Amino acid sequence: MQMTIDRRLFAVISSFVIVSFLGCDQDKSTSGAHVSGKQAGVEQQGIVLVKSVGVDGDLVGMLAAYAQKEWHCAVRIASGSLEMKAGRLQEISNDLMGQRRPGDLCAVLLYSNDTGDLLTAVDGTNGVGAANLGTVMGGAPNPRIKDLRATKESMRCIGLAAGLRPCPFPQCALYKTRDLTELDYKGCNYSPPCQEKMFALLRKKGVDILPTDPRFPSKGTSR
Repeated sequence: MQMTIDRRLFAVISSFVIVSFLGCDQDKSTSGAHVSGKQAGVEQQGIVLVKSVGVDGDLVGMLAAYAQKEWHCAVRIASGSLEMKAGRLQEISNDLMGQRRPGDLCAVLLYSNDTGDLLTAVDGTNGVGAANLGTVMGGAPNPRIKDLRATKESMRCIGLAAGLRPCPFPQCALYKTRDLTELDYKGCNYSPPCQEKMFALLRKKGVDILPTDPRFPSKGTSR
């Protein structure tokens, strides 16, 4: 009997831990639409989100704020006229790399095409990617679902562009979903192993971890 109770307790605790890492916190994703890329008057390097024509600026601000709070690094928003055509990322790869500054981990274009024929594409070698928010947001039953889908797809694209690999865990944002049902099921952020790999990439690149979480020190410090 004691063993049965202990197993049940362990299952409850494990579920809580998984949810705490992978649940989509709406307060987190919608707060602070304006994301500063500066600290003490010096522009910080980190992740670049490039807003394409036709993509809502408030949405991009929300996504940048979410990414910054997840990884405690600067997230810079850049506007441009880049567009994905026929899913060929290589055609705009050089322009995206031009948006990166020395020390930036990756640059991701956020664009919208709701025809469903253009999907998210990444080039982890060069640290660039393009997330098609229109494909995942099209047909969403309400604004909240739209925002959640955009967050999940953006987080996946950022991680892959940074050099991470897809995750086999269905609730991790890096999991490659086959349809919108699977997309709605998975979380907005990373599983603990993928999250640690992302921090390792940031540290290797020399990106300053903003002083918001003592668990992840800035560059030049030891863990």
